[in-house]
This record gives sequence, C-alpha cells and structure tokens, in this order.
Amino acid sequence: MAARAAFRGSQKPEPSFEPAVPAGPQRPLDDEEAMRAFIGPNWRSYQRLWNRDRLNPRFRSSLALGPMLLGATWLIFRKRYLLGFVFVAAEATTAYLAPLFTLIVSLMLRGIVGRYGKSLVLKAGAQAIERERRGDGATNLRLQRLREAGGVNLWLPVLLILGETWLAVNQMHRPHMPGLDPAGLLVNVRDALP
Repeated sequence: MAARAAFRGSQKPEPSFEPAVPAGPQRPLDDEEAMRAFIGPNWRSYQRLWNRDRLNPRFRSSLALGPMLLGATWLIFRKRYLLGFVFVAAEATTAYLAPLFTLIVSLMLRGIVGRYGKSLVLKAGAQAIERERRGDGATNLRLQRLREAGGVNLWLPVLLILGETWLAVNQMHRPHMPGLDPAGLLVNVRDALP
C-alpha cells in the first residue's frame, strides 16, 4: 500500500463506491423519525394510522385507494416482495387454471391489499426499526439503512405491469382451446342448470 501510494505520488485516491453517510453522533432512534425514514414518500398518509397503531400494535384497516387498485403491484412497489409475488402467482394460477374465477380472486386479493396494505408496511417498518435498535452504528447510518430497507421501488412494478400487459395481449391473440372457452363454458353451465 505504502509503495503504491509513493509510486502514484500526488494522484487522487481511488473513489469509493459506498454511499457517503456522515458518522454523526450516536443517539437513540426517534420512533417517528425512524418510521418516516422507512416509509419514505407519502409519509403523511401513513402518519395517522401509525399514530393510532403505536399504542396498540395490530393490523388496522386503512382502506386506501392506491393499494386497492394496484394490488400485488403496490406491494412490490412498497418492497413487500414475497407477499407481492405470492399474490401475483395466485392471480396468474387462477387465470390459467380457472379463468372464470380470475376476476373474483383478483378483486378479493386487491381488497385485502387495499384494506390492510398500509398496516402491513407499518408492521414491516416496526420490525426494521427494532432490528436497527439492536444493531450498532451512528444514528445517520441507521436511518440510511432504514431508508434502504423501506421506501419504494419503481422499476420492478413497471416491469411487472409491462409483463402483465404483454401476457394479456398474447392471450387475446391466442386461439382458445374448445374446453377452456369462458363464454362457451358459461353457456354450458347455464344450460345444464334446472
């Protein structure tokens, strides 16, 4: 190292690819500051639910329009990847195996996300904050790690929406198998009823 530095002379040191986070003092994490760092954008829409939930932590209904409209895509947007992909897989499996029930399953899953999505994100934030309290490092470093664990991911949901659109367009242009024609199946069920 010393020989390399002497050889290079007065050249600039190699840049670090690590994000520069000032060390700062180590103070206890403030709950609201930590949760605001985890939630990221749109903190105000979570703040009232979080203030109610602080005293009695449990899943609360929030009835939010964005999560209800986007469903699993919203979960992935909010970095709840596992549950988001489970919901995507459930919708895709239903669309493939039981096309008549696709709308029902999709509406049911979107209703669950719309009703409890924000509470789920707050629970994940509370768990991340507890992990950071047990960890070490300066307060600024802890807040930076909370921002990275939470916040939003825009690119993966955009790719998911583009993929779903591509699949839907290909599904429209694919000839239906005679036994899986949804309209014909409904007519057969209707005619079979007494």
